[in-house]
Amino acid sequence: FGTVARSAKTEHRFYFENTFATPINVRSVRTSCGCTTPSIVTETVEPGQVGCILAVFNTATHSGARGATITVTFDKPSIAEVQLNVKGYIRSDVVFTPGEVAFGKIPEGTSRRFDVHLEYAGKSTWQVTHATSDLPFVKVGVRESLRQGGKIHYELDINLDETAPAGPIQSEITLHTNDLNIKSLSL
Repeated sequence: FGTVARSAKTEHRFYFENTFATPINVRSVRTSCGCTTPSIVTETVEPGQVGCILAVFNTATHSGARGATITVTFDKPSIAEVQLNVKGYIRSDVVFTPGEVAFGKIPEGTSRRFDVHLEYAGKSTWQVTHATSDLPFVKVGVRESLRQGGKIHYELDINLDETAPAGPIQSEITLHTNDLNIKSLSL
């Protein structure tokens, strides 16, 4: 998961393909740590199709370096287990409000803007130097709105432009900082 802020909605989808001639069935998932909640997205996967296990990093209830092993149990075509590993660092000194950007349903060819507030508590010299998105049609603007001792606030303007393709979109926004120990964090 990388480095993320407290309360940021952070999840990862593990995709797998059924290479057998018969359907496979995911019986259960379990985790070694409460810092991650796994769920079965696709219970039965037909031959040649793709299934999915979702791992949600519990950033509202945990902080610091965290890691978990997710055990996936299959019961068809035979009983088997697969282990997936996740890890990340949840910063308790940075909080995003809200913890995710949800544009909702947008007509194709239109743009939409979303605002996120960032609060930092720590060194008075800390700053966000710039922000990037992993998708060319998601643009991020950063503006400092408060600096008072070790309390620093930023406003993030996140824009989905009209060139975004139709269908569900999932993007990671990365904030780059002047922090020498942890140079970036994700939303």
